[in-house]
Amino acid sequence: MSEGFEGTFPGEWDVFDNFEGHGVYHWGVRDCRSFSGVRSAWAVGGGAQGTMLPCYSDYPSNVESWMVYGPVSLADALQAELDLAVWLNTEAVFDGLGIYASIDDQWYYEVGWAEGHWQLWLNLTYSLSEVPELGSLAGQPEVWIALVFEADDSIAFAEGCYIDDIVLRKCVSAPCTSVSTSASRSDQHSTAAAQVLKRRPQR
Repeated sequence: MSEGFEGTFPGEWDVFDNFEGHGVYHWGVRDCRSFSGVRSAWAVGGGAQGTMLPCYSDYPSNVESWMVYGPVSLADALQAELDLAVWLNTEAVFDGLGIYASIDDQWYYEVGWAEGHWQLWLNLTYSLSEVPELGSLAGQPEVWIALVFEADDSIAFAEGCYIDDIVLRKCVSAPCTSVSTSASRSDQHSTAAAQVLKRRPQR
């Protein structure tokens, strides 16, 4: 799978706001910033209230904005990985982008976590060969990937998170050669564990 957000959106993606009671903010394709082309996905740029946000606005508090792709088959894969370009400006530790994987589209396990005041585009690669509690997803007949922007009820910064140029790659004849940059919360903060999220039905 590859996604550059230049065509129809959401297309095969399922996007929704998994937080109740504050309006609806979820991933939306906008032309505020882009890594390539003219558009990218802004974590709070979609939904009834999100589409009303001008470019460069502060992201709202209490956000759990989901973008889900799948299922895809990794039954014939030796390894698999997710590449994407990410732009971030968030409260450290508490707000950020979670990369999750699932084999049942209900329970999602954290593959990686990104947060902080980058304010520039970085290319990140996340391995699907060592997912907490699930192990390697190579060989699984159905896999879902979720990109989740999470923000608590305190400090908010301008813009938050954009994503562009996503590639979900499976390697079937040889191991993937990319260097993984996956970092979970437990890697970054010894007191925090990698999260498990329960997907609620789209409203």
